[in-house]
Amino acid sequence: MATTDTPRMVIGVPTEARAGETRVALTPTALPQLTKVGFDVVIESGAGSAAGYPDSAFTDRGARVGTRDDAFAADVVVQVNVMDGDPASADLARLTTGQVVVGAVAPFARPELVKAVAVTGATGKRLQESKRINASLSALGNVISALTAHAADASSTSTSNSSTSTSSTARAPRSHIPYRD
Repeated sequence: MATTDTPRMVIGVPTEARAGETRVALTPTALPQLTKVGFDVVIESGAGSAAGYPDSAFTDRGARVGTRDDAFAADVVVQVNVMDGDPASADLARLTTGQVVVGAVAPFARPELVKAVAVTGATGKRLQESKRINASLSALGNVISALTAHAADASSTSTSNSSTSTSSTARAPRSHIPYRD
């Protein structure tokens, strides 16, 4: 039986550009858990500096350091604040159809931001803010698991008999309400 190399899903972590923001969306301690289950992580050079994490802290744990374009070219883009909370962000031009953007956003308070992300063809996933990093990592893991299951389901649905009238959709846990279907 021949083995096939399945492309690994890439998670991108850009530097937060919002004035005064010192957090980074993923810390080096989260990386081994993500790489262990098959994700590649690319972090923008300097993304962790304001939070006290040099690039070497990320590379030592399995991430690749790249440019802002590299981080935004990932399958999943993880940010503390989606598009830095700016519906006119220049980073919107970096998003592509099929990408997923995960981060804090207030969809009812900032519908213009939600719409700006949706217009790009990317899918936004709201990550609840948490004071506990483990809870945040768990929430991110749940979102990524749901996305992986959804991708697998979409792939199997497209190859199944088209006369089948039922379809299943992977859903994120209730605490991870997607702001775009």
